[in-house]
Parts: sequence; structure tokens; C-alpha cells
Amino acid sequence: MTLPSFCQNVTVTDSIICVPKSQLIKAIQDIKFGDYCKSELDATRKIVEFKSMQLTRKDSIILAKNQIELRYKQEILDLNELIDTKDDQINLYIVKARKERAKRIGLIAGGVTVTVGAVAAIIWLSL
Repeated sequence: MTLPSFCQNVTVTDSIICVPKSQLIKAIQDIKFGDYCKSELDATRKIVEFKSMQLTRKDSIILAKNQIELRYKQEILDLNELIDTKDDQINLYIVKARKERAKRIGLIAGGVTVTVGAVAAIIWLSL
């Protein structure tokens, strides 16, 4: 069976070619399926674009986190270096204090020796 309202022009002479109904239904179904596929493709493209934006945002967050982490690690290294420097200064002050203490003990011992010697000399000379 053919439908005269669904025909196509093939030649310049305006001849009418009739298409069987089954083929016409199949063609309409194919067109509808193609339209459905186009809309599905558009929706999929929008989803891919949205997911790409999400991924870009996540990457920027991860990059910022990594930069902050590196900055904190550098601060920790700087603080450890400062602590080591202060420990070295403390050790130098301890060594210096020990030397000063030894000097004081030496001066006191020398003074005591001189005093004891002077007293002994005075006592010996007075006898």
C-alpha cells in the first residue's frame, strides 16, 4: 500500500514516486530515533562538560592543598633549623660558662695558694 501524501521528487518533471507504508513507517522511526540520539548526545556532552569542570575544580583544590602542604613542610624545616641553631648557641654558652667557671676556680685557687704561702712565710719568718 502506498500513501500519495508521502512521496518524493526524483526528477525535474515533477513525477511522483510512492513509497510503501512499511518503509515510510521505518523511515519515520529512524528519523525519531535519530532525533532521540541527537538529544541524548547533547545531554551526554553537557554531562561530560560538567564533569570536566568538576574535575578541573578538584584538580585546583588538590594543587592548592599540595602547595599549602609544601609551605607547611618548609616552615617545619625552617623551625627545625632555627631550633638546631639555638641548640648550638646554648651549647656554646655552656662551654663558655664552663671555661669562665674554670678560670674563677683557678683564680680562687691561685689566690688561696698565694694567701696560704704568704701566711706560711710570715709565720716562718716570725719564728
